Amino acid sequence: MSTTIRNGAVDMLKLIAVLAMVIDHSRFFFPEYRNVLVTIGRLAFPIFAFVVAFNLSNAYKSGRDDIIDKYAINLAIFAVISEIPHEMLLRINSDIELMNIMFTLFAGLVVTILYASENKLYLRGVVLPAFLLCLAVYQDGFEYGILGIMIVPSMFLMMQTESKLKKTMFLLIGIVLAVLCNLQYMKVVIGFYGLFNSFTTPLIISSAFALVLCFMATQFKMINIKAPKMGKWMYWFYPVHMLFIALALKL
Repeated sequence: MSTTIRNGAVDMLKLIAVLAMVIDHSRFFFPEYRNVLVTIGRLAFPIFAFVVAFNLSNAYKSGRDDIIDKYAINLAIFAVISEIPHEMLLRINSDIELMNIMFTLFAGLVVTILYASENKLYLRGVVLPAFLLCLAVYQDGFEYGILGIMIVPSMFLMMQTESKLKKTMFLLIGIVLAVLCNLQYMKVVIGFYGLFNSFTTPLIISSAFALVLCFMATQFKMINIKAPKMGKWMYWFYPVHMLFIALALKL
């Protein structure tokens, strides 16, 4: 997941997202700490979505269409590669049928690319609405659904505008989407205990904080922590770590 110019803040965000994802998935080994581990894990997806938007924004600003094409291909390939390990892990204690988050990120990337195709009006005016309609119909198959998918374009629009008001607006939209895409799986809990309870409140805080952290780190450069270069190994880490967990749980 590279851009034309390496950004240390983005490497740090990627590292945080990877660690949060691993902590989230460790709930399979420590079910008694599930709520705490899942709460920490909710940091991961919004950060990954932000990074996709950041890389796209940088590529468009530098006029590097080749990077955009390569990025889309890599996400699509590893979404497919990751599906079997993801299914193995998901089937351990659930009958839910969801594709892995790389499909969600890829869908968000495609929506953003179609919207950004200003010189090809048929892509924005015809293909994009048709694609969004398909996503709305089949959103139950995507992890985090269309709400999660739309985080990518909302963050992309936030990065593309120079208006502080619009930046704030798109950031808030992204935060609302991040919160709602998690709360949609808590309908039963919310029905019993209300919107704010010991289960949902930590998720709301974690989901919102993820994008605030991304914004502060990249837009204001207020967080300056050196992180190791997060290169292409990240693509492989996702399916490999799920495969490892699934196999370990079967021993």
